[in-house]
This record gives sequence, structure tokens and C-alpha cells, in this order.
Amino acid sequence: MNPGTAEAVRKAVVVIPHWLSTIVAADQVVVFDGGQIVQQGTHTDLLADPTGRYARMWNAQLRSKTRHGAAAG
Repeated sequence: MNPGTAEAVRKAVVVIPHWLSTIVAADQVVVFDGGQIVQQGTHTDLLADPTGRYARMWNAQLRSKTRHGAAAG
């Protein structure tokens, strides 16, 4: 491993977002519910399961943003 190469600086970052739009470009999203991993994958992978926890949270946030945006406009 050579210092300064992409391999040498590779690391994991844990992000706990308030808005899921913060993590859309993440390489991997891990969804916890009740202390257990319930889903794992990319944003696109997780939205492919409309009954999954991630898709339900995503859709709830979209509805929330729409309501707040409509109220502001």
C-alpha cells in the first residue's frame, strides 16, 4: 500500500442523517430499526422495495417537504 493512493486513504464514515437526501450518493446505506439491521444497499436499491423501512421513511420525508413547501409558498 502506497501512502497517498486512493487505497491508502480509504475509510468508512458513519452518517446519521436528519434528511435522507443527505445520503443519496452514499456507497452503502445501512438501515437500523430497533437496534437491528433491517436493510442494506444503495439508495436506489433500497427504494426498489416500496414496503421497506428506507422507502417508507423516504416517502414520508417527501410528503413532509411537500407540505412545508406548499405552506411556505
